[in-house]
Amino acid sequence: MNRKQQNWHELAPLFLGAYAENNDLLEKLLREHINEHVFWRRNFHPDDQPPIATTTQYTEAYLQTEARTRQALHELAARLKRTVPFFHPRYVGHMASDVLLPGLVAKIVTTLYNPNNVCTESASVTIDMELEAGQNFARMLGFNVDPDSYPVAWGHLTSGGTVANIEALWNIRHARFLGLAMAKVGGQRDLVFTLPDGRSLTDLNDWELFNLPLDQVLWLWHQWMSEDPETRHDKTEWLAEHLPEHLGLAAFFQRYWTIKPPMILVPATAHYSWRKAAKILGLGAKQLVEVPVDRHMRMDAGALSRICQQACAMQTPILAVVGVLGTTEFGTIDPIDQIVEVQQSCQTQGLYFPIHVDAAWGGYLASIIRSADGGTKAREHVRQAFKNFPSPEVYDALVALKHVDSVTLDPHKLGYLPYAVGGVIYRNRLLSLIQSQKADYVFSGDAAEGFANLGQFILEGSKSGASAAAVWVSQKVMPLHAEGMGKLVARSIHNVEYFIERVDSLKKSLEQRAAVVVPVMPDSNLVTLAINPTGNHSAAQMNQFMTALLERLAYTRNQPVQNLQFIGSSTRLYRKNLSNSEATRLCMALGVSRETFVTEVKDKHVMSESLLILRHTLMSPWLIENDVQVNYIDLYFDYLEQQINALLAEWPRCGNAATA
Repeated sequence: MNRKQQNWHELAPLFLGAYAENNDLLEKLLREHINEHVFWRRNFHPDDQPPIATTTQYTEAYLQTEARTRQALHELAARLKRTVPFFHPRYVGHMASDVLLPGLVAKIVTTLYNPNNVCTESASVTIDMELEAGQNFARMLGFNVDPDSYPVAWGHLTSGGTVANIEALWNIRHARFLGLAMAKVGGQRDLVFTLPDGRSLTDLNDWELFNLPLDQVLWLWHQWMSEDPETRHDKTEWLAEHLPEHLGLAAFFQRYWTIKPPMILVPATAHYSWRKAAKILGLGAKQLVEVPVDRHMRMDAGALSRICQQACAMQTPILAVVGVLGTTEFGTIDPIDQIVEVQQSCQTQGLYFPIHVDAAWGGYLASIIRSADGGTKAREHVRQAFKNFPSPEVYDALVALKHVDSVTLDPHKLGYLPYAVGGVIYRNRLLSLIQSQKADYVFSGDAAEGFANLGQFILEGSKSGASAAAVWVSQKVMPLHAEGMGKLVARSIHNVEYFIERVDSLKKSLEQRAAVVVPVMPDSNLVTLAINPTGNHSAAQMNQFMTALLERLAYTRNQPVQNLQFIGSSTRLYRKNLSNSEATRLCMALGVSRETFVTEVKDKHVMSESLLILRHTLMSPWLIENDVQVNYIDLYFDYLEQQINALLAEWPRCGNAATA
């Protein structure tokens, strides 16, 4: 057995498989652990008589109910046959794949126990698993987890990335006004709060108080709350009188009129959940300011710096800057290291902002650069396993994660786990705890037991302990470093690198008939593709061609899923997100007239504000290497070329008619 075979054979038991090859393993594991659960039930007060008598099972009413149950489940099974087959290598669409068998079994089995990870009373076991999983994520990201060092990281699971993003911003908003509230309390009650540089909070103006670094103000708050346990509740009440969570945003800004409503800076490629977050938290979508992106669809650090400089000059507060580690459209990675540099530069000028990274898609990429001992692997060492990954920009971004304040990641995406489970990790655990009013252990240091009552600190209430068990078990089997989970994630990168090679082959094959372009070179395992018939110069007509092509790849509910050879997805590339030079480059590569790819459409038959493009998420570990030696990426490109040629045969030559 060669090394490549050894690698994929090591991963083979981790999935049920496209043909359900591991059905015996799944059945064996489920049977074993369901029996364990039955044994557990029967040994809780075994002397009690069973409430359901054996004879009841033979009554007509019992049998009728059993029949209805079977009928409903058979109907469910029949309907589920129309479900999108995420598990198969022929699925190359959205961010979904076959799920890890250890996590799947863990979730099914733990559901029998039905733990609710809101507190230890309702989840005596799985809540510890959730906290352990959070620590493992913190290590993967490079955060400090040593409780004897400040700040120490802490994280937990959520129902998904959207909730994680909202919670992170919720906590950041509270912390940004905490220094101001403490200063007001100090002035009212003759209390002195001294910063590490010797300044007193009461000597600072409102602008300076808002721009205190999080680590400083959180440490000051923690020290004050730790001084006298008997007065903690009173102190919390004093602070509340000066915080927007108590006053409401309208009353808060009316009282503290010197502070302008803060901005949230996000890249133009940011997920729509950020607009939701701004609305839900009462900040308003207008305060969500999009930072332009560069030609690689990454946040433009220069543009970010200019926006921050203008904000500093106008004394417009910045609540937070959000970077994205793996955009949902293009899989691109923002320059986290450069965002950190802008943060540090602005801080010397009196403007501070925390950094949140939305790594819902790409967070697990950090496992590739993490060694088993928690260290960071050198880029030269990481590169040995790939052809191009990671680029210097991607590597620097991954390494810089350790400097940001909070990170969202989704185990149900690149963690290959069942829906729904996300996570949020804080570099400073105090950031996630400042809104709790009952947690004495936050100040006593007895975190192991007290932090388990999650409902006191997090945005959600009741939450699945079964999902926590799935994450915990998967981390046991595949630790979050290069020799564990990194091996699986690396295979998805290999998929993309081979996919790019096949694009070059398709270009040559279709050279006289169509232009084939990768609009944005991928940073991760998501790649896009644009195709335009030769002779067509209209962006709108190109979109019509791509729509017709997508109909041959996209799944719709009115057809049997088995009719599709491959299942893909699409996204749009908007003109407003491209510079003039980049728009020109793309149009030239596609053969589209620059005058038809516009920000303002005057003729919808010719012009368009966006280009429809194919989007491929290449998560399956069996796409290019498997025991049957079937390369599904080769098969996909053969099929794609057939469909393009079939469309071209019936597509009108519209070059002259469509040229603006």
